[in-house]
Amino acid sequence: MAQDLKTRAEHQLTLNQAAAAQSAAALVAARADLDLRVADPAALTPDQWATSVGAHQHVELARAALAAELAAQQSIRTALAGVNSPADTLTYQTELRKSLLRQATIRVQLRAGRERELTDTAVVSALGQVADDAGARVAASIQAVAQGTADQAAVRAARDAVLVAPLDTIVADATALRSSTTFTAARDRLAALIPDALLTRARQRYAEATSLASEAADFLAIAQAAEDKVLGELTPISAVKAAETDFRIALGALSGYVASSAAELAGARTRLEAVAAIPDLTPAQVAALDPAGRADAIAAADAEQELADAVAEIAILQQALDDAVLAARIDDPDSDPASNADVITAQDALDAPAPHQALTDARTAYDQPARDALDAWEVEVPDELWDAFTQFEAASDVLDRLAAQAARDALLTTLDTAQDAYANALDDADVQLRRLQVAAAETGDRSARARALGELSVDLTNQYARGDGPSGRTADQL
Repeated sequence: MAQDLKTRAEHQLTLNQAAAAQSAAALVAARADLDLRVADPAALTPDQWATSVGAHQHVELARAALAAELAAQQSIRTALAGVNSPADTLTYQTELRKSLLRQATIRVQLRAGRERELTDTAVVSALGQVADDAGARVAASIQAVAQGTADQAAVRAARDAVLVAPLDTIVADATALRSSTTFTAARDRLAALIPDALLTRARQRYAEATSLASEAADFLAIAQAAEDKVLGELTPISAVKAAETDFRIALGALSGYVASSAAELAGARTRLEAVAAIPDLTPAQVAALDPAGRADAIAAADAEQELADAVAEIAILQQALDDAVLAARIDDPDSDPASNADVITAQDALDAPAPHQALTDARTAYDQPARDALDAWEVEVPDELWDAFTQFEAASDVLDRLAAQAARDALLTTLDTAQDAYANALDDADVQLRRLQVAAAETGDRSARARALGELSVDLTNQYARGDGPSGRTADQL
């Protein structure tokens, strides 16, 4: 069973909420380290400023203390100037030395406070952005829970519907209709009215026409797969879009099957019954369609099929070359695809004489007289008979599709696979965003410290060189 999208989203919401709470707590702590104030800091020693007050008050206290020491030194120097006896200077010299030592220590404390202030201011700014981003992810996760709940309900409804009437027996019912007298009566009625050569060629053309759309879709899918591969390699965040597209296509396919298959089966039965009830042709119409004397038209039908086969072969080889070029350019967008081994092989296959000679021969065989002969025969088929033919073929396609158990099973397995891939891509994106949050917070912190140290590098160098305080550091830094 595929991942439950609702449960996945709820789990990621819890993780994103925890990550947002962590970033908010870090922001609160950074603001506290910056703004914390003590009403009466007089009882604190300078060594306690770094841990007891915020960075702003730390700087204020250091500057006030530094100013007080400078004032004290000025008083001491004034007193020294008035001393009459050299012996009386000893006390003042001792006091001046103590003040200079305190001043050196306070200078270190001021620098440390300014480091805190510069760092915390930058960290608060960085963490503010981180917290805002984390909050936005929580809001997105809340929306993801709602989306996951709706998606999971849609998945469950579609899966449950195939297990109950009328879809629980749709494969068997289509199989039964495909082999019923209703089907054979319609088939036999067309065979009785349309000459075999015309009917065979019409079926070939119908198959070719319906296959063109399928082949174009397959051709597109190869390009989309290449794009999805690149998106997935770039980042899990980008991969979400591709994975979601695949999931919604798969869910749409199963939901479409649930919504329409019963009506399609009923419609196929109605069309078959209508074909079986086609009225007889008029004698003139029967005579005009008589294959006797239409040997040139019968041969033209075979020639037209050979031409169609030759054209299809060239188209297959061209698509193979286009796919090889795409793969080469995806692998190395700056290289010359013509030098790629797979491209060279595909180009050689396209340039080989055999398919082009077959096309030339087929064009020669299906010349204008052949076309005119076949057209002259086909135009004798009434429009309503051609319409009945296409209705029968469409009904046959519906029955073949609905009777295919493997195709029905593929709808479920494709949805499961796409749902798992989508859930994984969403989880990867959430994890990557949380990783980005961690990296952004750490980068903001380290960047703030680096800028603060750079701005104060002159003071730092001087204080370390002079040995201010203990080795130019505060006591708590040792």
